[in-house]
This record gives sequence, structure tokens and C-alpha cells, in this order.
Amino acid sequence: MRHRGHDSILHMIDADDLPESMAYMSEIIGLEATLKIATECGGLRLYVPVRIATDHWLYDLIGEEAFTKLVRHFQAEEIEIARCQQALANARARTLLDRHTRGDSIAALAREYGMTERGVRNACRRAAR
Repeated sequence: MRHRGHDSILHMIDADDLPESMAYMSEIIGLEATLKIATECGGLRLYVPVRIATDHWLYDLIGEEAFTKLVRHFQAEEIEIARCQQALANARARTLLDRHTRGDSIAALAREYGMTERGVRNACRRAAR
């Protein structure tokens, strides 16, 4: 289940925050495609098809170029997809701090992201370090 505000933090994820296996995948198919896969399949095993097929759900999810690179590199492999929780938490904290710095209230951010005010304050403190 995605949390409110989840999609708005994806652009704040840094490849350095990703688990090693996902950082490697991002080198092959790009960060955006990797994050789409992690968001959709995090915590699951992903079977990479043998052939490039335009009717495959991954083709629709990550696009032709990334899908082609994925199949060519990981063909017929079963890959454990990390949930990337730490990367998402770091990105959310940076996003919250940025938005609070630009004037959004702690209460408004807590409502939008489905958090407590205390959780938002703690995230902002973590991101400021």
C-alpha cells in the first residue's frame, strides 16, 4: 500500500540511499525505472522475461528503453526486489524539511503524509543533519 505523498518524494531519492542490489539495477536501467519497480514490487521476487515483449506489464511500467536494458542484462533471472524503506524514509524527510522550510505547516504536512506532527518534526530534524 502506498502512503499519501509517496509519489511526490520519489524525485528526492538519491541512488546512494538505495540498497546495493537496487543501486546496481539503477546503473543498468536508470534510477527512475528502478524506483518504479521498487514501488510496484518491493519485497517480492521479480522474474525477468527471456524475450522483450511489448505486451509485458514491465514494459508498460518502466518503458521500452529501460525494459530492453533489464531483459538484456537480467534475462530469465529471478531478482529479489528490495523495498527501499530507508531510501524512501530519507527522501520523505528531505521533502518534509524542504516544504516546511518553504512555509508549509507541520500540521498540514502531517495530514498530507498520513503522519503525526511529532513524526514530521522528527523527520525534519533527521534531514537537517
